[in-house]
Amino acid sequence: MQIKVILGTVASIVTVGAVAGSIYIFAPTAQAAPAPQEILKEIVYVDRVVERVVERVVYVPAPPASDPEAIFADASKEDRYCLAQNMYFESRGESQVGQEFVAWVTLNRVMDLDFPNDICSVVWQDSQFSWTHDGKSDTPTDPAAWAQAQAIAEETLRAYGVDRDPTEGATYFHADWATPGWARGFERIVQIDGHIFYKNNG
Repeated sequence: MQIKVILGTVASIVTVGAVAGSIYIFAPTAQAAPAPQEILKEIVYVDRVVERVVERVVYVPAPPASDPEAIFADASKEDRYCLAQNMYFESRGESQVGQEFVAWVTLNRVMDLDFPNDICSVVWQDSQFSWTHDGKSDTPTDPAAWAQAQAIAEETLRAYGVDRDPTEGATYFHADWATPGWARGFERIVQIDGHIFYKNNG
């Protein structure tokens, strides 16, 4: 389905898709003359129950880099597994965007001095991700969901350091039904599917 929306002063035709009970609106690059902060893609998260826009994520081009580096392109087999495993247990069944956000948060932690400096250590850091200490099996059992998590993990590993971070540097998230006390000390970025994402501005 296509609808017409206004991005700034530019009318664009966009594609609307429904994923996992939510609606996402994907807008192409505006067709007007390029501006320094030209919108590339807009994702609008719609609460299907109350039919209103809850959050929106706007992607804008990153500043030109002379030699962008895919920081995790050479990640080890073990780290690749840990990243996909974290995405699988934290966000399987959610949209691709939701799974990408979990992957970016995981890698953002690796790059943050407040966390360990490799993917597996970040994932298995004590009590940071609920699935790592829930007493259940840590082996993926849904082949389709596991294949999707691995594919998105690979895409994110290639993109990190080259593409703009869609999470704006988020290093935390929690389920939308939870109200953790720590969240009050962080900047809320966006809700995607069942997770709310935050970054630390301290």
